[in-house]
Amino acid sequence: MLGWLIVNSFTASSKKFQDNYDLLQKAANLRNISLTIKTDIDLFYVLHKEESKNTKPDFVISWNNDVFLAKYLESLGVRVFNSSEAIEHTANKALTHIRLNDCGLPMPKTILAPVNFNQSEGLYRDFIERVVDELAFPMIIKGCYGSFGKQVFLAHSAQELVEKAQVFQHKPFMFQEFIASSNGRDVRINIVGNQPAASMLRTSGNDDFRANITNGGIMRTYQPTDEQIQLAIRASKELGLDFAGVDLLFGKENQPIICEINGNSHIKNITDCTGADIAGAMIDHVIAEIR
Repeated sequence: MLGWLIVNSFTASSKKFQDNYDLLQKAANLRNISLTIKTDIDLFYVLHKEESKNTKPDFVISWNNDVFLAKYLESLGVRVFNSSEAIEHTANKALTHIRLNDCGLPMPKTILAPVNFNQSEGLYRDFIERVVDELAFPMIIKGCYGSFGKQVFLAHSAQELVEKAQVFQHKPFMFQEFIASSNGRDVRINIVGNQPAASMLRTSGNDDFRANITNGGIMRTYQPTDEQIQLAIRASKELGLDFAGVDLLFGKENQPIICEINGNSHIKNITDCTGADIAGAMIDHVIAEIR
């Protein structure tokens, strides 16, 4: 069986990313699966050729959130993990929120920011006042794209909120209620084929409101509650994900609240933390789906 692991050309050489690719390739090799790394730029030169349609892989694992490339491969009859529709709904945090909110799943109260074309200071401050009335301070402001906690800020005043909003310019972003009971801690649950594969508790190691390991957070093994597991599975199902990293916050009564869903969440840290063979579970799921 031949598979392609499609990665982003501009991050392919980064050790942070390469470690994850290595885990998947080793797991595939152990199962006699050939998993070849292809960058999106590699495929740009290949896929437009007519003869390339006759050299298709049996499956693709998409690790670059390129919804258009995924859609093109699907049009050729290739099974893509995760699907283009799932990528579309998880690469954009606003679409994730809309989809899961429609399903009634618990998330922080969220306001999507309007596109600000002319930087009208007065009009924008009027909008900010309405956001403050609805969410109060402190509040989260985050870009709709990005990972590792980047482009996620905590604002404590209207002036700070306006300043942080300027970071995004014409890029989509949103305002969210700050879940104070979960300040600096969250739970990551990796879901594979609608089953929990591993979980860890992440806590901030430097008084940061974010618990991301990239930002200095500390990870340790964690046994999630049944409520946390079921919420993570349902969120993954609703988004049509084969693989997911589900980040859950702690509500006032420790009830789980969805923070974010990552379709191609990195597995190196949680593998090191828990010892779970997440890569193996992912490849086993691919084999089962293809066969």
